[in-house]
Amino acid sequence: FIVGRNGSGKSAILVAITVALGGRANFSNRAHSVSELIRRGSNSSLIEVQLSNSGVDSYCPEKYGDSIIIERKLSIDGSSGYRIRDPKNKRIISQSRLELQKIIDHFNIQIDNPCTILMQDTARKYLNSKTPKHQYKFFIKATQLDQMLENYSKIENFLHLTDL
Repeated sequence: FIVGRNGSGKSAILVAITVALGGRANFSNRAHSVSELIRRGSNSSLIEVQLSNSGVDSYCPEKYGDSIIIERKLSIDGSSGYRIRDPKNKRIISQSRLELQKIIDHFNIQIDNPCTILMQDTARKYLNSKTPKHQYKFFIKATQLDQMLENYSKIENFLHLTDL
């Protein structure tokens, strides 16, 4: 949990974690691009998140060890890059977005799921929504039924192609 008084930076921390783990800047409703998340007067910003990687469900423990450090550097020109390191000797293991996605998938971190990361604006919209259609869309996304339907559709298309 992140707690604090109004204006203390709780939402900024949540946005930083989300962006570091591969989320888009516009997910937060605070910025349209990563360059808007950089402090005024600075040319870049560095976000670092450390994930625990111990136990039977660890991800490639021989490569990463007991924790994984994910860094995302944001540049004022709108570009950004990832570095995935092990914390022991600080060596860079990967700079691949695909490797980050594998880590996120392995730990089942659902960046775009509103039940995983609920931004203030999203909560406000949902709570103030009077339409069942909007609440249904939120439910479908939160339960990942939209992803399941997309996966089934891809499988069905693949099956049709193999039958030819």
